[in-house]
Amino acid sequence: LGELQEILQDAFKVVTDFDTENASDDEDTDSLIFDREEGEDGTPSTPTVLFPSHGDSELSKERDELRQALQDAKRELGQAKSQAAIDKEDNQKEKLKLRALNEDLQDRLGKRDEEL
Repeated sequence: LGELQEILQDAFKVVTDFDTENASDDEDTDSLIFDREEGEDGTPSTPTVLFPSHGDSELSKERDELRQALQDAKRELGQAKSQAAIDKEDNQKEKLKLRALNEDLQDRLGKRDEEL
């Protein structure tokens, strides 16, 4: 528990709050900024990059693609729910028709039995 607490305290020292007032327009508002750690010689090192293989344009392109895919999935889900509601309603109507037909046939059968 003590070791985990030390790790968390070290992490909180590294992570600083993102200042949205001083952010430029091209920065992601959901980003976290990591403090620069000093190297052995006392000079600041480069900040930690979480996804170094992705450039800003690639990230925004991927984000747009994911948002579009999410919108498409939501639209398809809505259509599927709508179709399911229609199918449910149709099934209920069919059941009511079958019950009415069944009752009619039972009534007829009862009448025929009485006649015989």
